[in-house]
This record gives sequence, C-alpha cells and structure tokens, in this order.
Amino acid sequence: MPPIATGPVHWDWLFHPGGNRADERLWTWATDPLPMWAETAAITMPALRLADHRMRYLDFEGEVGGGRGSVRQLVTGGYELRQQTECCFEAVLRWSSQRSGDAGGLADGGAAEIRFFTTTGDQAGGATRWEVTVCCLGGGNQERMAE
Repeated sequence: MPPIATGPVHWDWLFHPGGNRADERLWTWATDPLPMWAETAAITMPALRLADHRMRYLDFEGEVGGGRGSVRQLVTGGYELRQQTECCFEAVLRWSSQRSGDAGGLADGGAAEIRFFTTTGDQAGGATRWEVTVCCLGGGNQERMAE
C-alpha cells in the first residue's frame, strides 16, 4: 500500500479517549481524504499515527501557524469504542452533520465502523506501519474528522 499523501491535503482523525475529560489529549491518525464510496463499501488505506493532539483541536478551524497550513472541520460526531490496544483502535462512528461538501461521500446522520491497526513490517525510518478500514453503516455525537 502506498504511504499517505505528504501534500497539504489530508484528514486528521481525532478521538478523545474513553470520555475522560481529565485526559486532555486526542488520539490522532492522518489519512488521505476518503474517496467517494457506496454506503456498504469498505475502504482500507494507509494511515499515519500522529502525536496526540491537544483538546483545542476538536473545535479549531483556521490557520495552524508556523507555515503548517489550515484546519477545516468536515464532520462532527461521536464514537462507541469497540477495541483499543497498542496495535488497534476500533469504533463505531456516528455523526449528526457534515460541515463540508467534500467529506468523501459521507451523508448527514451517518455511521461507520472504523479500525486503525498496525501491519507487519516497518516503514522507512523504523516507524510502525498503520492502516485504516472504514465501512459505512448508512444513516445514524463529539469527535471529528479534520482536514
């Protein structure tokens, strides 16, 4: 599988762990934007585990600063955790509204299963290789996919 795009357009997937408000970090992965997909299709693509992001990024839109580009919220919603280990994060996502018309074909009030997981082998530089599988569940509370 090819690595995720290194260009300016990618999606950051931010998850607040376990609903513990005392935990001020967000688990974060980056992927290429989702292509348009049928409601029952599953997509598997490369993912990059990023450093945990600060809570402020759940509601942030605008210039990041330091020449790092900008953030635009695409979808807002919540998730039900199915599994979480060092090598896997699996959840059911539910979103109430789409904030942008380019959210990979995700309809308002939708749901999807998502699974970030490590695969065998390492990427260049010794980093762990991650992939993500997203499967739309069709029509469907506060995490976000951000670009």
